[in-house]
Amino acid sequence: MPHTFGFLLVISLVFFYTLLHQNSKAFISSLIVVYTSITDVLILYLCYKKDFSAFVYMEWFKTKESESQLKVFDPIRRRYVALTPEEKVRQQVLHLLVNNLHVPVGLIAVEYTIKVGKLTKRCDIVVFSENHKPMMIVECKAAHIEPGRATLEQAARYNHGLQVNYLMITNAKKYFLYRINPHSGSLIPCEKLHDFAQMNHENQNPQ
Repeated sequence: MPHTFGFLLVISLVFFYTLLHQNSKAFISSLIVVYTSITDVLILYLCYKKDFSAFVYMEWFKTKESESQLKVFDPIRRRYVALTPEEKVRQQVLHLLVNNLHVPVGLIAVEYTIKVGKLTKRCDIVVFSENHKPMMIVECKAAHIEPGRATLEQAARYNHGLQVNYLMITNAKKYFLYRINPHSGSLIPCEKLHDFAQMNHENQNPQ
């Protein structure tokens, strides 16, 4: 990718040098063409990486009052949502996933709809692998609620329809990550949080 941008930079400089001796209208038109080419290459690269965080400004924890209700801007869903205690935690977790665990924005789903038996449920957060398969379920609880066995069992029930490799439960104060044994289905506690690269590698190379 750096070689591509280097090539475009050289082309741009040649354009600029040539156009200095031409009229301003031609210069502006060519400048637009060069800028568009660079932008197109950048967008194609980001589409390949499924990571738009470098291209789209991520507004975290931005709030506003609307209809007598405090709302927070969700940069994943790109809209304002009610700032409930659980939503506050979810925004903190999303921020952690993107900025600390380096999960590509395009591979995160919020309030992901699933079927549990005949019931329709929503996972707080689902992280997908690079091959677009569900890789981790994240269940968020309000900060005053301890994420314990009941929360873990809830995440495990949701996993029946997704078959992910990881479950995370959290209240943004405590984080618990579990890896699911692909053979026995047992939950293996992880000593620390794994970043996206490690989870994606293990997803593609199950032990």
